[in-house]
Amino acid sequence: MTRRISREKILNLITILAILAIILSGLFIVAHLKGWFDRETPVVLNKKSGLVNIERKGIAYSVASNTAIRAGDQFKTKAGAKAEFLIGDTSILKLGANSIIEFVSIDSQTIVELKKGELLLQQPRPNANTSVKLGAVEIKQQTGSLLVNAYESTKTVMALSGTVAIADDKLTHSLNSGEVAFLLDTQGHQYEIEIRELEAETLSNDQLQQLLVLSDDSSTCLTKEEIQEVVSKRTQEVDLARKVSPTNNVKFSSETGESLTPAQEGVIGAYCTLEIRCDSILDNKEKLKPEKEKYVPDDGIVLSSQKLRLEPSETAFDVLKKACSTAGIQLEYSWTPIYNSYYVEGINHLYEFDCGFESGWTYKVNGWFPNYGSSVKALQNGDVVVWVYTCDGIGGDSDD
Repeated sequence: MTRRISREKILNLITILAILAIILSGLFIVAHLKGWFDRETPVVLNKKSGLVNIERKGIAYSVASNTAIRAGDQFKTKAGAKAEFLIGDTSILKLGANSIIEFVSIDSQTIVELKKGELLLQQPRPNANTSVKLGAVEIKQQTGSLLVNAYESTKTVMALSGTVAIADDKLTHSLNSGEVAFLLDTQGHQYEIEIRELEAETLSNDQLQQLLVLSDDSSTCLTKEEIQEVVSKRTQEVDLARKVSPTNNVKFSSETGESLTPAQEGVIGAYCTLEIRCDSILDNKEKLKPEKEKYVPDDGIVLSSQKLRLEPSETAFDVLKKACSTAGIQLEYSWTPIYNSYYVEGINHLYEFDCGFESGWTYKVNGWFPNYGSSVKALQNGDVVVWVYTCDGIGGDSDD
C-alpha cells in the first residue's frame, strides 16, 4: 500500500512539473513574441488610440503602447484608430485609420512600406534616415514633413515642408514644399508621376487637423488661417446636413436603407447622411444636351438630404447604390480595374459629358472630395455624403 501511494505521488508530481513546464514554455514564447526581453531598439510604438494590431512572425494580436519594433513587424489600424511611432531621436511617424505598414528595416536605415492607408512622417532634425516605400518607389526627405496616401491604385505624396525625393528604378523626382505628387499605378507597381500645387481643399479633415498641429511647431506650406478657413467651411456644411430632417416624398424600405427620423438615430445606431444634387447644371444650361433637360430638377436636387442606416464596412458607393435602388433613381456604373473601384457613369439619366467636356459625377464626404474611388471610401457613423454633378471636372462649382 505504501509503495502504491508513493508511486501515485511521484506520478502526480511528474504531471504537475509537466504542466508547469508547458506553462513556462508558453510564457517564454509569448514573452519572446511580444518583445519582453528585447534589447533597446531605435523604433518604438509610442502611443495609440483605438484598435491597432501587429503581425509578428505570422502571428497577429492587439498591440500595446511602448512596444519595441522589430524588422518585419506589420501594423494594421482599424476604423477610427491611430498610431504614433518614434524613430530614434530624428523622426516621428503617425499612422492613420484603416492603414497597414511594415517596417522593412530598422537598423542603420529605417524603411517603412505603406501597403494601405495614410501616414505622416515628421523629420524635424537634419540628416534623418527614414524613408517610405510605395511598391517600387522610395520616398526620402532629409528634413521636414510629408504625407503619404495609398488607396488601391491611387497614391499621393505631399510635401508639407522641406524637399522630398521620389525615386524608382529609372528616375528621381524632386518635390518641393507645397507640392503634391500623384502616382498612377500603370502596371506591376510602375508609376506615372504628376506633380501639382498643394491646396488646403484637397486635404481630408484628418490631414487638416494634423497640419494644424504642425503649424504650431514648424513652418508648413499652408498657413493656419488657410487651414482653419477650410475646416470651418466643412464643419458648417456637415452640421447643416445633419440637422436636415428627411423629406416625406421618398419611400425607404426597412430592408434596403430606411430613412431615419431624428428620434430613430439613437435607437438604430450607425447612420450616414446622403444627398444627390446636380444644381451646377442650372448655371451651365447652355452646355447641357437638349434631350437631358427633362432630367434636371428645377432646384437641382435629385435626392434631398436623407439619413440612412449604415452597415459595417459600407462605402460611399454602397450607400448611393442602396438609396438609388430604394428611391427608384436610375443609376449606371462600371468596374474600373486600374483604380480597383466602381465608376459612377450616370445618375437620374445624367451622364459624363452631358453638360460640357469636363462634366460628370463626383462625391464628397464631410465636405472633402476624396482622390480615390467611392467604393474604396469606407464610411463611419455620422458621415455626410454628397454626390454632385460637376461641370468643371473637380467639383468646385458644386460648393454650397
